[in-house]
Amino acid sequence: MKRHAPLIGVKKWADIHDDVKKEIVVDTLKLWDLEDTPENSRKILTIANERYRAWRSTLHATYKCYSTDDLRRKNKPDDVGEEEWEHLIEYFGTDAKFQRNPETGQEHDDSELWEFSHLKNGVWSSIESQAVHESACTVVAAKERKDGQSASMEERNDIFHTSCRATLGTTTSYVHGRGYMARPPKFSQSLRSQMTEQNLQDRNVELNQHVQDLEEQNKELGAQVQNLGNKNDDLNAQVLGLEGQIASERTERVKEMETFRESMNTMRQDMMKMIGNQSSSPPEKTSEAKKNTKKFPQQQWAGHQRSKLPSARVIPNE
Repeated sequence: MKRHAPLIGVKKWADIHDDVKKEIVVDTLKLWDLEDTPENSRKILTIANERYRAWRSTLHATYKCYSTDDLRRKNKPDDVGEEEWEHLIEYFGTDAKFQRNPETGQEHDDSELWEFSHLKNGVWSSIESQAVHESACTVVAAKERKDGQSASMEERNDIFHTSCRATLGTTTSYVHGRGYMARPPKFSQSLRSQMTEQNLQDRNVELNQHVQDLEEQNKELGAQVQNLGNKNDDLNAQVLGLEGQIASERTERVKEMETFRESMNTMRQDMMKMIGNQSSSPPEKTSEAKKNTKKFPQQQWAGHQRSKLPSARVIPNE
């Protein structure tokens, strides 16, 4: 199928020329040795249709895996040529149904994809397709007016599929325009998703409250730090004052010590002068000493001293 089905110039299986489809049927009948009957041809084309859509969907998934066209070119799938892959890169990057909604910045919901697939040049492909889209839009608008807020992506998709089944009278679960083998979420999946979203919202509220509490604590800590800073400034001022006072007192003490040393040096010098003067001249005798010297010559002095000695005591013999 891939050898015959083109990728350039077509967007879907219906755009492929009938001659190409006939070649696919002939090759398949020959490969599997099948009888050439209308029923076999129909089955082959149905399978080829599914395979072609799956192929293009896989190529689009590969395109979305990379953020730039250069990376996409470097990672070209093996089952396409360079020219075909270059065409698909441009197609996936410019076609409206593959782009995000310019107003919301989100991916297109199923109703918008339905519009891309069934509205060409302002003309709907059928009355039913137009009715599906208008019904879904009406229900979404009514819900948003009632809730007073925009409907979520999941809510819009659920409304679209409900409107699609009700309008077309079918029970199919195929998501039109979403891609190959896409299926809408089941009720349990939708409920689980809603519960998860609610839990995330509750968690977000808790986190916001926690952030506010932390901000309040941060403000209190900031005030405490400011008070400590002011006290520190006061202490620094007191320390500077004490240091200045100590320096002043130290200067006074140094001056007093210098004055004391100078006075001591002066006193020491005066004392040394006095001692020097006394040692250079012997002391003169007094007049009384001179008189005693004349009165008691040396011999008289000796006799005088003997007369002062006690007399010897004579002890008689028995």
